[in-house]
Amino acid sequence: MFFHFVTRQAMATELERCYNSLKDNGFLFIVHGNHSIHMASYATVEGIGEPPVRDGDRCQVRLKHLDLKIEDVYWSIESIVEASKEAGFELITIHQPLGELADAQPYLDEYQLPPYSYIILRKP
Repeated sequence: MFFHFVTRQAMATELERCYNSLKDNGFLFIVHGNHSIHMASYATVEGIGEPPVRDGDRCQVRLKHLDLKIEDVYWSIESIVEASKEAGFELITIHQPLGELADAQPYLDEYQLPPYSYIILRKP
């Protein structure tokens, strides 16, 4: 859902709601599209039009397998992490998985550039 927050304040409000809904030591797991979606060649997703330049820029992506165009709002990982910390979360890790030959998938740039990041946060 972080793709759809049109303002940083909307993101901050939702992070506060997530924080308040968790028990102490509870985790929040965010899957976030990387900026590379708009420039690299991926098997399942592609950016449409000009890539976003700054946080809050509107952009479009196409899910190739569904031929579905989606309008998103770009937020950098740094911006999400900063807003998460302001809400009280502790950053556990940011994982940027790459494709592997053993996956037996028709990957393209996924071997060098991860299309998504996993941001793992904890409520202390």
